[in-house]
Amino acid sequence: MSNSAVPSVATVIVNWNRIQDTLECLESLQKTTYSNHLIIVVDNGSSDGSADRLKLVPGIELVQNDGNVGYSPACNQGIELAREKGAQYFFLLNNDALVDEHTISELVTAFDSDSRIGIAGAVNYRFPERSSVCFGGGVIDVRYASCLHEHHVAASEPYDTDFVTGAAMMLSRDVVDSVGKFEPTFFAYFEDADLCVRAVRLKWRVVVAPSSKIWHKVSASSGGYGSALQQYYGMRSSLLFVKRNATKAQLFLFCWITFFKLAKQTAKAIVRPGAQQRLMALSMLRASYDFSARYFGDYDSRWARKGCTG
Repeated sequence: MSNSAVPSVATVIVNWNRIQDTLECLESLQKTTYSNHLIIVVDNGSSDGSADRLKLVPGIELVQNDGNVGYSPACNQGIELAREKGAQYFFLLNNDALVDEHTISELVTAFDSDSRIGIAGAVNYRFPERSSVCFGGGVIDVRYASCLHEHHVAASEPYDTDFVTGAAMMLSRDVVDSVGKFEPTFFAYFEDADLCVRAVRLKWRVVVAPSSKIWHKVSASSGGYGSALQQYYGMRSSLLFVKRNATKAQLFLFCWITFFKLAKQTAKAIVRPGAQQRLMALSMLRASYDFSARYFGDYDSRWARKGCTG
């Protein structure tokens, strides 16, 4: 079959100061069996020489930002470039992920099974274990800003889920035309859940394609789960997610839960003083402050210039 008869897929990868992860991701993509495939890498103002090394990688389109504009805006840049080049599907892939040779083709096959499918996600396996599922579907509870990852595969055919993780999320051109791209104020985290909620509201299906798989190193760019940076962006984006998607009753409940969460973390920092507890409390308080001030940029630009590095 000629490439013209195969839907065009553009893979969009965002890189920020983790060039080795990105190169390993690109190496895995070179093995894909899907024939009509474009790779776009958006470098978010990396300071580790990433852009210079990426310029040497053949077969990719490179977008260079002067600074770290955030994950959502960078993905949106990649999607726009892919649209200009005529892509019919946009595969958003974390740079700390490795793909299977059939990952892309299995996602496209999922779309072929039902025209109502607008978003499809791959099953995520932990790396380096490779056999442990860290995402097989997602459950959203807006009251708690909870986007729970299910750690099992629920069926052998594409199945519905509340959201799919942006670590390996494919969007159809039709759903982007209908729903839009990521909300750019989500600098990091919750942008995937927010997009899925919007899609479902407009009667699109969001599914997991069980035959499509990736191996994910999990939050490498923000220092891993539990890091101060992850706490900051996670907290700030959770507040934004609830504001955009909650009912008044859900918002009221969430405000009380958040108040007690902040109080608990602050108490921990006082009762059990230590660098880690202090960083966690500061990260959450700064995130809440920045949300109330409507600041949605990067952490370093906001706090490093104030001499508040942790």
